[in-house]
Amino acid sequence: MCADMYNADMYKRWWKPANLFLVFFFFSTLAGATADTEFQFTIAPPPVGYPVFDQGQTTHSLRGTYINISTDEDWSFDGLLGSYSKQESPSSDLSFQQTFTGGILRGDLPGADLTGLPLLYDFTPILRPYHQDNLDLLVFGVLGGHATFFVLDMDDSDMTMQMLNYLLVPGGGVQANILLSDFILSPFGVYRYSFGGYITEYSGDDSPDGDSGSIDGYGSVIFGFDLLYRPLNLSLSSIVQHEKDVTVFTISLGYSFTRSR
Repeated sequence: MCADMYNADMYKRWWKPANLFLVFFFFSTLAGATADTEFQFTIAPPPVGYPVFDQGQTTHSLRGTYINISTDEDWSFDGLLGSYSKQESPSSDLSFQQTFTGGILRGDLPGADLTGLPLLYDFTPILRPYHQDNLDLLVFGVLGGHATFFVLDMDDSDMTMQMLNYLLVPGGGVQANILLSDFILSPFGVYRYSFGGYITEYSGDDSPDGDSGSIDGYGSVIFGFDLLYRPLNLSLSSIVQHEKDVTVFTISLGYSFTRSR
């Protein structure tokens, strides 16, 4: 019995420091991997939301988003996105999240009209290495598959261009959920590396041949935070980010609820 008490005491002494070390190690690795990437700071939806690490519980999240995208080449478009996330917790410190996002984008380019149909999927394993009554520290990985189908209608001809962009987006990050009375504050840092390809086809008179190719890989780092109002489980977020001559502005409203499986 004395040996068991000794082992339990050693566990309590070393478990939390070891897991805090894991978080800081992961964060330093994240920062070290970003030497050739662009940094952004946003008020944004947290990458893994607000998981409830209770075995047998499932957290669902719904989010609606308005988005505006503009470039330095004087074109822009607007759109609406809807997303659904489902988190399942097989243990008190491990959760798995799946996120599905779809929407429509419309815009004006010089001499053409653009329509885009994005479809995104992200799978995110989440580990909670440190927990107290008012604080959760989370480490997570992410594997995303993102595809967007574009249709470009030329104003002065009957030619139409169709293009499919597809990306594989692995990454990872750290997040804290801090309980502040009726609110949860969630600062986070996430690194993503995107690479993929495109396929282009044309239709109409005198249209050129189709084309395909690869999209060079690039990394991005986002540091941000979100604020959840707990009595209504509502969060309001906005993002302004600039990357590769493209400016993105979004505003979104999210709602979360938890049910037993």
